[in-house]
Amino acid sequence: MNKETSHNENTVLKIFNYVGGTLIFLGISYFIVNHWEFLNSFTKIFSTLGAAIAAFIVGMLFQVAKKFDPVSAAFYMIAGLLFPIGLQVTLNVANVSWATDISNVFISTLCLVVFLTAQLYAPRTIFLLFTILFASLFYMSILDFIVHKSNVIYSYLDNYEMITLGIAYICLGYYLDKNYKHILTGPLYFFGGLFILSASFSLGSNLISGSAIPLWEIITPILIILIFALSVPLRSKSFLYLGAIFLLLYICDMSGKFIRLFGDMGWSLILIILGLLLMLIGYMVIYIHKKINRIKFD
Repeated sequence: MNKETSHNENTVLKIFNYVGGTLIFLGISYFIVNHWEFLNSFTKIFSTLGAAIAAFIVGMLFQVAKKFDPVSAAFYMIAGLLFPIGLQVTLNVANVSWATDISNVFISTLCLVVFLTAQLYAPRTIFLLFTILFASLFYMSILDFIVHKSNVIYSYLDNYEMITLGIAYICLGYYLDKNYKHILTGPLYFFGGLFILSASFSLGSNLISGSAIPLWEIITPILIILIFALSVPLRSKSFLYLGAIFLLLYICDMSGKFIRLFGDMGWSLILIILGLLLMLIGYMVIYIHKKINRIKFD
């Protein structure tokens, strides 16, 4: 059996394991939700936090047995999904009267410590995935906690959080690509670009906020052009398609401002211009797509 066949078989096996793990998680969740009123305190904790710990231990056992290593990822995924739920349930059962922001900081910190420690001692894609996820939740929860304690209202805080998170994802994706050619590079580029462009568009768009921030009306097209420009050196098709989608959205948003200038002919001219621009964007996307593919094969 050659390496390519073995790799394909492992990929298929991992897909089935992840799907199976997801079904197990959904089954546990369905049971808990439907029988919540009939469960005592111990059973509530055991079926959530206990199940998470048990899944993590089973994953470790399968990982030690090299033959069943692909199966371990499914149990680690179950553990990652159940840990935050189990911790929240434990706090509720224990009648811990913390504010929501404090509970979120505690839960995200504990989950981050568990998976970051696992990633440092036994690097795996699933550990890195949950480390990134819980690090993101920790970042947002600790920022919300600080803002809440300062008693200061920050406008558009969520948008700025998403932009910062998107930049961090892209930087991490670039690091993983340059040093490890990691499988998570693509998803990090995609979500990083999505977070930045969606938050920027929200700040600078009249369609979403109703009153765009003038500065972000200027920054948004610059970010869109930058995403286009980075798609080639980073070999990211996600950047290419995200840039095209948000460029079209931005043009549609800006076109509303110019309709009044043309009077009765406004909509006709705008639709014609949008049609021409859409064709131009299509040709540009195809050209950059081919260039990315050429770089990959060189």
